[in-house]
Amino acid sequence: MYGHVNTLLPLAIAAQRAGHEVVVATGADLIPHIERYRLSAWPVGLTHAQAGGSSQASWLNYFSASAIKRAEDLVPRATAWKPDILIHEETELAGPIIAALVGARHIVQGLGLMPPARIWPPFVKAIEELGHRWNVRNIAQTLSDAIYLHVCPPALQPPGECIWKHVIPVQPAAGIPAAGDRLPAGFDLLPYPRTIHLTLGTVFHEATEVLESAIAGLRKRAFNLVVTVGPAVDPARFGRSLRTFSLRPMFRMQCFCRTAALSYHKAAPASCSVRSVTGCHSWSSHRVATNS
Repeated sequence: MYGHVNTLLPLAIAAQRAGHEVVVATGADLIPHIERYRLSAWPVGLTHAQAGGSSQASWLNYFSASAIKRAEDLVPRATAWKPDILIHEETELAGPIIAALVGARHIVQGLGLMPPARIWPPFVKAIEELGHRWNVRNIAQTLSDAIYLHVCPPALQPPGECIWKHVIPVQPAAGIPAAGDRLPAGFDLLPYPRTIHLTLGTVFHEATEVLESAIAGLRKRAFNLVVTVGPAVDPARFGRSLRTFSLRPMFRMQCFCRTAALSYHKAAPASCSVRSVTGCHSWSSHRVATNS
């Protein structure tokens, strides 16, 4: 899904610019998107559509079932390539298996609010079942012991026990347009100097009632409200006075993020690997792998 892959792109691009070898592994449907940023990419596992698309009875089942196929494709390639660091986003369950099997340093990229500890038991069951397939013991503990890159501002993180203990706060990067990306026609004609970008992202883009509630609370403010919707949603339903765009493909969000004063996006898995670092903040020329 675009939202999970895009979360990893700034880190992958920065690592490549610093001289590391970087590979991003994800479904075949997102390989062209990644290659537009001149990153190496491996097609692994199922596409989003092959895994059932956005109509899921259980997202945990979606993540665990799709991780089985990703691991089958990725284990032999990663074993041959031998990355020094493996970075995956928090819902990607094949990433911990790969990191354990190749001995790579294990980093988890957050997507927003860190999930609360109360949802951890179902993840433990799913990741342990995957670990059993590959004869990797205590994989849930390995996952929770990984370094977690926390993108959520501290003031927005609810109190309570969290899953990851080794946390590094990071500031989310603005969207990174690829070569040839442009804002939609008419964007430069918006009346206010400041813009808010609102979207529910890959998974929830058809939850139009939720979007309508958010729009109702924002549309009377003195700024441009730009709403991006999925291809199956008619922008006209939100009213002619609102500037809406149908996002196809999703990567145009990167343009919006660089121009918006505030951007809210709710989306969904990805992973990246680098080929070796010396310490947490001091990078040397090595291999990084990301898995989505």
